[in-house]
Amino acid sequence: MADDDTRNGMEGQARFVYGPRPLGAVLPIVTKPAYRKHNAASAQIVTDWEVIVGPKVAGMTVPRRLDRGVLTIACAGPVAMDLHYVGVELIGRINTHLGGQPVH
Repeated sequence: MADDDTRNGMEGQARFVYGPRPLGAVLPIVTKPAYRKHNAASAQIVTDWEVIVGPKVAGMTVPRRLDRGVLTIACAGPVAMDLHYVGVELIGRINTHLGGQPVH
């Protein structure tokens, strides 16, 4: 009876219209749009940014988006020039941390 609500003409899982719902029923609805926008590598970069690049660089930069191998980093103008010179090293650190080559 819990999996079939035929009293109201509905077949399949019972619907919870009012009252508490199990977290497992709500979680996919909430997370699907977030996972559609951000892939797992992007979330890992944001979470571990300070570990990947070090506290000095992490204090001046914020990773914004990873799309098709291109990582967008927010920073001030002078910091951008410094990042340009250490870009290859940062890409290597990111790819080593994540495994594979998510950033080109």
